[in-house]
Amino acid sequence: IAYLITGFIGACLLIWVGRMVRR
Repeated sequence: IAYLITGFIGACLLIWVGRMVRR
């Protein structure tokens, strides 16, 4: 179960960081 939450947060974080970097 923890894997799902971690993966979801990780994906969201990666997308957020990517948007911030690309701006």
